[in-house]
Amino acid sequence: MADDLKTISDKLWSTAEKLRANSGILPAEYARPVLGLLFLRLSGSIGNRDIWRL
Repeated sequence: MADDLKTISDKLWSTAEKLRANSGILPAEYARPVLGLLFLRLSGSIGNRDIWRL
């Protein structure tokens, strides 16, 4: 399982690097959507944890 996670992580990072390098978008332009996605992920994790507590 650790190998699978490493493979997925490596693929995600390489894809992100390709998008960053080839898009011409400034970091300030993609920071807001990325931070929004991270917030949604965090809030989903917190919500799932609270549901299991019930």
